[in-house]
Amino acid sequence: MARQWYVRAALQVLAVLSLVLGIVGIFVPGLPTTVFILIAGWAAMRSSPRMHAWLWQHKLFGPMLQN
Repeated sequence: MARQWYVRAALQVLAVLSLVLGIVGIFVPGLPTTVFILIAGWAAMRSSPRMHAWLWQHKLFGPMLQN
């Protein structure tokens, strides 16, 4: 069953926000990076196959998700 548009939109916002926080976590000590990248991967997988494929194939974030 297809997800409702508002659920997909909320998951996409969560994915982008988590990705941004993960990137910030690279530079800010004490802010976790891997946790936010994992959340972004999960939310992208549930909302957008295109965003999920981009994260999975990214040279920096891809290995974090695959491991």
